[in-house]
Amino acid sequence: MAPAGDGSESQPPSTSPTAEPPAPATGPCTDAEMAVTAAPAQASVAQNAHVRFYLRIKNISARSCTRDVGADAQELYLQDTSKAKIWSSDTCEPRHGTDVRTFGPGIEAEFFLDWNGKASSATGCTNNAPPKGKYELLARLATKLSDPVALELK
Repeated sequence: MAPAGDGSESQPPSTSPTAEPPAPATGPCTDAEMAVTAAPAQASVAQNAHVRFYLRIKNISARSCTRDVGADAQELYLQDTSKAKIWSSDTCEPRHGTDVRTFGPGIEAEFFLDWNGKASSATGCTNNAPPKGKYELLARLATKLSDPVALELK
């Protein structure tokens, strides 16, 4: 997935020219220290329409820590109401790799991809659109899952 914007995380501007730099990382971030969020650009889209999906990763702890947020650790996927996976970025997204970053307390990274409205199978992408209906978008960072977010195909 591509980093949002120009590839750098947005951080609040410094209010003082003598502000302290972020504390050095004190080790890897645990799943409990990270919030993972999925978000579609629109909650309801036409069947076969392209829609941007966002994956947000935030350090919710009080310490600086490191985490691999590269494409190998990330996944966005759609599941139907029976929890069957009908599309996965791991199947249809060609990007791979690691990207270990330091996250200060409260720092968030945002990534996105543009879904083409097509389903995937265990063996690859398809040219078939999922049926109209209600779905859930989820994000995964290694073993950490987001809460599901509703997406309707009309």
